[in-house]
Amino acid sequence: MKIKIMIITAIGLMLRFFPLTPVWAGDLDERIEALEREVARVKPLEEALARLKAEQVQTRDEQIELKNEATAAAAALPRFTYRPGAGLLMEDANGAWGIRSFMQMQYFSTFWLDDNRPKNGAIQGAIHPRRLRPRFNYYWDRGFHEFDFWVDINNSASTTGGPWQAFKANYAAHFEQISPFLPTLWVGANPSFWMNASDINVSSLTGGRTEFSLLSQGNGIVLGTQTRGVVLDWTNVPLGSARGQLHLGYSIFNRDAFAQLSNVGFKNDGKAFAWGVGVEPFANIKNPWLQRLELSFGGLVNVIPTDNFPAIAIRTQQTRAQRVTMIATSARDGFWQYYTPGVNWTFGPYTVRASGQFDNSERETGSRVNSEGNQIKSRGWRIINELFVWSPKGFLTGSPRERGSVMISPLFDRVDVRAPNAMSGCGGCQGAYAINSGLALWYFTGIAGTPTNVGVVWDHWRVNKANTDVATSIEKGTEGRAVNWNTLTLVLRTTW
Repeated sequence: MKIKIMIITAIGLMLRFFPLTPVWAGDLDERIEALEREVARVKPLEEALARLKAEQVQTRDEQIELKNEATAAAAALPRFTYRPGAGLLMEDANGAWGIRSFMQMQYFSTFWLDDNRPKNGAIQGAIHPRRLRPRFNYYWDRGFHEFDFWVDINNSASTTGGPWQAFKANYAAHFEQISPFLPTLWVGANPSFWMNASDINVSSLTGGRTEFSLLSQGNGIVLGTQTRGVVLDWTNVPLGSARGQLHLGYSIFNRDAFAQLSNVGFKNDGKAFAWGVGVEPFANIKNPWLQRLELSFGGLVNVIPTDNFPAIAIRTQQTRAQRVTMIATSARDGFWQYYTPGVNWTFGPYTVRASGQFDNSERETGSRVNSEGNQIKSRGWRIINELFVWSPKGFLTGSPRERGSVMISPLFDRVDVRAPNAMSGCGGCQGAYAINSGLALWYFTGIAGTPTNVGVVWDHWRVNKANTDVATSIEKGTEGRAVNWNTLTLVLRTTW
């Protein structure tokens, strides 16, 4: 009975879901046609979608390519960087070439502390620009080749008649990039020449004094006669526990080119050879008492045939705008020898710089007879002390680039000139000596990270045989007598 009921139920369900209605061929055709029409309407949409997807991929690839090209182009653009005190540098992204420009500037203002000088025409506080020098430096081949050009603005010594003159124009090849034992080759109008770290190579921007020693400033050495030509520089050469440097300069200059680059009016062409040797014997030994000891020795031999070589003129260089000539000789003949030893020693905040100067030349006679009476012999020595007494870090600390550093710098400088037949304006004297002593106080502002500093420089001047210029400018009627006076100079020094 139960089996019959189950069979009847199954048959009913089959009739419910699978009716026995007949299916005709026409109905199938209509359904197929309807589906085909639907497919026909959808197919263009599928094709359009495929095209859009293809365009999307292409656009994305193009955007990626443009982005990569833009990134590469930006990376290839020159980079601009500024280093305080070292100027603005525009260089290739890979460092293959670069152009640097910066400016050096100093201003002096001198006050005469004695009654005599202002009464004789000097102006109290006269402001004088000093070393206003824009510099442009171009290098290529990753610094192997270099061209250096300086301009000196408002140089009172210029003979060009204009407000500025070319100061340096030099080419360099840096062979030391190949090996530290190879030199840098300089060729040009006035390559920088290292001769004595204690005298003419003391920094005028951060050193205790802005000017060179009395003799090296007064005998013409700083006019660069030794470097109008070719210079070879070996710098920071490793020597075991020591470090050394050697500088050789040879010059063949002509009077016309020379007149355009300095205040020297030579009549004839000439030649010069100069050298400078320096050694830091304990540079690589970690002993603070010895590590920063430096010894140096430089010299020059200059030959200008039968020429009116500049006279020795020992001046008050620090007063710049109103310099007084303390010792003067007549013009010299061209054979000139100059030697200068020096020693630097630094320990902590203290540095001492001592140098000597030995100058031998002849009085200009036309015949160039080398007799004792025609010889001009000058000897000088100078000691500069530099002590950083304060900085924000405390007493006996500081540096030129640390803001708020204070440095004091005592000085003693003496020069003796003996020229029996060549002394000028000193009442027939056979020789004379001059002394410059004093004290400088410097405050390093550290503005924008530069070594900008301001200073107060007190100088005491003495000459034992006053010449005509001293008698005219300082104290009248004192030719051949000893004269003393004092000055106070305010100084601003900066570079950017």
